[in-house]
Amino acid sequence: MGDIDEMQRRLSAAMDRVAAALERVGGDAGAEAALKADLEEERLVNAQLQSRVDKLKTRVTPPDPALTERLDALDKHIQRLRRTNEALRKSNAALRSAAQAGVAEPHLINTSMMAELDALRAERGAEAAEIGAVLAALQPLVPDAADAPVEEEHDA
Repeated sequence: MGDIDEMQRRLSAAMDRVAAALERVGGDAGAEAALKADLEEERLVNAQLQSRVDKLKTRVTPPDPALTERLDALDKHIQRLRRTNEALRKSNAALRSAAQAGVAEPHLINTSMMAELDALRAERGAEAAEIGAVLAALQPLVPDAADAPVEEEHDA
C-alpha cells in the first residue's frame, strides 16, 4: 500500500507541475512539448498505479460462506461445551459435599451422571464442528478431494 500512496503523491505533484507550467507558458511551443512529455509520464504512472490496485483487489477474497457457517456452528458447540462443563463442575461439587457429609443422595448421583453425559455430547459436537470447519477451510485448496475414495483402516 505504501507504493500506491507514493504513486498517488507523484501523480498529484506532476499534475501540479503541469498546471503551474501552463500558467507560466501560455502557448510556448517548447514548453508545450515538455508538458506533453510530463503528461505522458504521468499517464504511465497512473496506469501502473491502476495495475497495482487491480492486483490488490484480486488478492482480497471475500469470506467463504460455508466456512463462516461452520465457524459459527463451532462457536455454538464450544459455548454449549462450556455451559455443560460448568454444570458438571457444580454437580460434582454437590456430590463431593454429600459424600463428605456421609449422605448418599441418589438424585445428586443422577444429576452428576446426566451432566457428565451432556458434557460428553457437547464435547463430541464441538469436535465434529471443528472438523467441519477445518474441512471447509481445506475444500478450496483441494477441490478434487471430494471425488477421491476414502479408505478405512480395519484392525486385524
